[in-house]
Amino acid sequence: VAVLCPRKGWFVPLRAALRAEKFDVQIQSERDLQGDSPAYAWFTALAVIMADPRDSYEIVGVLREVFGLSDHDLAVFAEGKSERFQIAEAPAWPGVVGDTLRLLEETHARIGALPLFSAMGEVVRATQLRERLLTLPPEDFENLDGELDDLLTLSAAAEAEGRTLADFADVLRDGFSAVREVRPATRDAIQLITAHKAKGSEWQVVVVPFLARRVIQRSRPYPRIVRHPQTGEAHVALSGEDIDADFKDALDMKRRQEAERLLYVALTRSRNTLIVVDDCALFRTKSGISPDAQAAHLRCAPDGANVGALSALPDIASACTATAAQQAARAASKAREHAVAPLAACAPTITDAARARAAVFVKRNPSALAEAYFAEGSAAPPRTGGLPNAGTLYGTWWHEFVERLDWTAAPATWDATLADTLAASPDPDRSRREWGLLRGALAGDSEIAQWLVRGERRVLPELPFLWAMNDRECLEGVIDLAVWNAARGGWLILDWKTNLETADLAAHYEPQLAAYWQSTSEMLHAPVTAALYSTVTGAWLPYDAARLAGTWKKIAVDPGALAAAMVRE
Repeated sequence: VAVLCPRKGWFVPLRAALRAEKFDVQIQSERDLQGDSPAYAWFTALAVIMADPRDSYEIVGVLREVFGLSDHDLAVFAEGKSERFQIAEAPAWPGVVGDTLRLLEETHARIGALPLFSAMGEVVRATQLRERLLTLPPEDFENLDGELDDLLTLSAAAEAEGRTLADFADVLRDGFSAVREVRPATRDAIQLITAHKAKGSEWQVVVVPFLARRVIQRSRPYPRIVRHPQTGEAHVALSGEDIDADFKDALDMKRRQEAERLLYVALTRSRNTLIVVDDCALFRTKSGISPDAQAAHLRCAPDGANVGALSALPDIASACTATAAQQAARAASKAREHAVAPLAACAPTITDAARARAAVFVKRNPSALAEAYFAEGSAAPPRTGGLPNAGTLYGTWWHEFVERLDWTAAPATWDATLADTLAASPDPDRSRREWGLLRGALAGDSEIAQWLVRGERRVLPELPFLWAMNDRECLEGVIDLAVWNAARGGWLILDWKTNLETADLAAHYEPQLAAYWQSTSEMLHAPVTAALYSTVTGAWLPYDAARLAGTWKKIAVDPGALAAAMVRE
């Protein structure tokens, strides 16, 4: 069962009411950040103060949030001297604050010579972090124990990469505002979820409450840049008076259409039963139902064209034989589609030979092949290690953003996806600008639009593949975007590039795209077009198939030399 609302702020009273009736309830939000989890926040704060034992600001935060010390006790201890909040040396002051600081100081001294994973394990043990997390209400904070284990595993991976405690603390801090992975739904719990997040999902029963409640549309503060919904022209608005009536009407129309689309999503998510809560009497004011309410968009307010259809709906849910038959046929079709024939038994001699030869296979990835290809001429810059820089973080955000786009939906819905993910972008202004370039290209008749939004097509973002190059080597990678387009009669392999340096972009990545092109051509047995898209310039950079074939021959001509290059790397 899922309860769908246009605002996640409405979930709190719903959850309280449902729990009062002894239902299990789980809130799903599309904007949960990693820092929202106490496990991530507290673990990060402890790592930060262990790396910088004189960071009084973070130390006070740990004392308040992790250890639960009161502001009064902290103020009495400090006596206006913030430098007292340090764990580089044992504090000389007694009391609950001094005792806690001594515990942290002793922990800091103990972990000085320990490897990173052991050090963070000792911090968790000494501060009783796991026990403290488990005292939080499990219905509000799920799987904190598992999240803490994941963070410790992350510290082990950082140790293997040669990172210091300070490096690791910076990585955790950088990830504080990143969007959390979607939590798996708890079995048999009622899901409270927004229509945004419900896209692509289905439930046996969907409940749409607050039909007549006003959905408040919050505007961003001024000054701001506003784009006209129809023309895309940008306007700088210092106040509301800088937007004329026609412009405001266009913005209102855009907001109303988006609200209608989200309501359509909510009303089409049920497999079996849809429950619409008629609460017009509850939310009606002297002036009637708000034009921003879902009932107004559905035209079922008291003066709406669909009010009769709403009132004619049954009050009691009953079984529908047509729905049951359709679901049974659908389940049978899925069972046939996913049926897997059992593997034939192998003779022991075959499995022994397979084990003996397993180590002779070499697995490569297209990026590494490209670097090995460039190594001889030193045309490509060397890969740098260390912490992710701003460019890397932006590239990761862009790939996650375009992966979330529903390429089969109306293009207008894509702007909502940008709005949902913009908070996680390391550079929101750049995100808006570069999405505007792509959005403009997709709205026209460009070649990228003909591939992505025209005709019968299938779009597969972040497509993994594994291809046998020869008897000893495999090529493994992930294609940013693979598109089958019936009108074009083939496949498109598209690679997003967020590089700020755009000179010779196509030449630099030609070996990588040649590897993509060769492997997909061999596996799909269909025409394949390979292209880059530069997010910075909005440039569409397709490759000539004959040239890619020639580049691939150069890459694959000497597997032994390639293997040596890979080992050196």
